[in-house]
Amino acid sequence: MDNEEEFPLRAHQNEEFTELNFEAQARKNKGYEEAAKNLNDLVLDTKDCPFYIHTFQIHGTKKTRRSLFESVINPALHARTLGSVIDEVRISADKLNRLDIFKYVDVLLDNNNDPFAQPGAIDAILSVEEKSRFWIKTGTEIGNDAGSANVSLNIRNVFGGAETLETYMSAGTQTSHVFEFCLAKPINGNPDSKIDISAYRLTRNNQSFSSHDEILQGIALRWRILSASLRNGLLFPLEAQQSKISDRFFLGGAQSVRGFKLNGIGPREDKSDFYVAAGVSLFTPLPKLSRYPVKGHFFLNGGSLVKVNPLQPLTYAYKNLTRAPSVSAGVGIVYRSSILRLEMNFCLPLIATNTDKLKKGLQLGLGFNFW
Repeated sequence: MDNEEEFPLRAHQNEEFTELNFEAQARKNKGYEEAAKNLNDLVLDTKDCPFYIHTFQIHGTKKTRRSLFESVINPALHARTLGSVIDEVRISADKLNRLDIFKYVDVLLDNNNDPFAQPGAIDAILSVEEKSRFWIKTGTEIGNDAGSANVSLNIRNVFGGAETLETYMSAGTQTSHVFEFCLAKPINGNPDSKIDISAYRLTRNNQSFSSHDEILQGIALRWRILSASLRNGLLFPLEAQQSKISDRFFLGGAQSVRGFKLNGIGPREDKSDFYVAAGVSLFTPLPKLSRYPVKGHFFLNGGSLVKVNPLQPLTYAYKNLTRAPSVSAGVGIVYRSSILRLEMNFCLPLIATNTDKLKKGLQLGLGFNFW
């Protein structure tokens, strides 16, 4: 009986203990809020006071070159007020995070103890932990009326300057085999401006409309903000013979000339021996999505193709080629990994021939090689 009478007392004590914990936690949170407000007020009151970074210490690096950090933090070293120092340090830390070579980036501003330093000198202490250099990705892709499975082997921070090396292999229904080797490097440590060089080989199955396979291979150099391209090809048969359809060129589609259906430029039954295609694309960051590989996309592209008659001078085919190009413009959104790219564009054909197959409105493109 005595034991039974103890239970209500213990329950009452537990309730009082819980209430005390809640009150203590509330007081602690209120203290944090007041401290944060006081710090914010202090920064606002002193943001125009003269301060500068005297030393910039870096901790935790093993593979990353110091020159990369110098490129990123250089604007912060030229700041001369407390407010500008804080802003530039925050921007530098954000850039380092978006290079995708660190698990975390922490920055601490501290007093400088150098007795010979000028007034307003502070130290910036940067602490990082590098990510693993090697990783493998696998996946499946669906788009452009095709499906595929892929695998890629990646090396991060290859030479210590945030470079990325990716070897990509894919097999699918329409694009039978793809192999690409791509090395990408940020320009001056800027994650929004990269240059990459790639070598690729693609085997495409065109049996559904032309009863042949197509092999593409080459080397590409890209700057990932503004992209401009110019491509042309000439197939000139020898001994006055007509070319075979498996050797001719095709234009049109989300991966070549947008605003037209797949291989939709020119007569369907009589594709070309001579073609030219050009395009320019402008990529711009999207609000609140700057941390992700998603960009706004404006483009203008066009192309033309004609058949070459071996019995006529080549200049005759050239005049026909430049007489009536097919042109389109548009705007959209682009998601890009180091190899593959997904585009959702609104396309408006501006100039077209009677035989062109237009794709006005939304057009979805998914692939690894866009013109």
